[in-house]
Amino acid sequence: MDKGDAKLHFGDYKGAIEAYNMAITICPKYIAVYNNRGVAKAGLHNFQEAILDYNKALELKPDYDPAYYNRAFSEASLNMFDKAIKDYNKAITINPTNASAYDCRGEVKYQQHNYKDAIADCSMSISIDSNRAIAYIYIGVRLSMHFWTT
Repeated sequence: MDKGDAKLHFGDYKGAIEAYNMAITICPKYIAVYNNRGVAKAGLHNFQEAILDYNKALELKPDYDPAYYNRAFSEASLNMFDKAIKDYNKAITINPTNASAYDCRGEVKYQQHNYKDAIADCSMSISIDSNRAIAYIYIGVRLSMHFWTT
């Protein structure tokens, strides 16, 4: 898996997928490999295929919060906002200190024009990690622009 992780880290998504495929043939029940292969597929904008990998990871370990988080990202990328919110909710239930899950869920709520809840999620993200720049951006730029133009 280290080879796949290194390739993933450096943005070689195709190389990462190849390495993860090899790892799966050796150890087909290694949960993180499915999750990480899904991340690589999402990096190539193959969101449907990525979702299948996250599903496999969750089949092997139903409380694996990274797979819920990553599946939600792919669902949101496919405009499947209700499914994305459900998966972000699950990731947050499993790991309530995942600041990224809050601001990503806030972004989905923003896309649904649910601005009040989007601000609440981004604020929660900041309360968990005051260095979460993206949460400040969501609140300061996107959401304030909406309120100033309405």
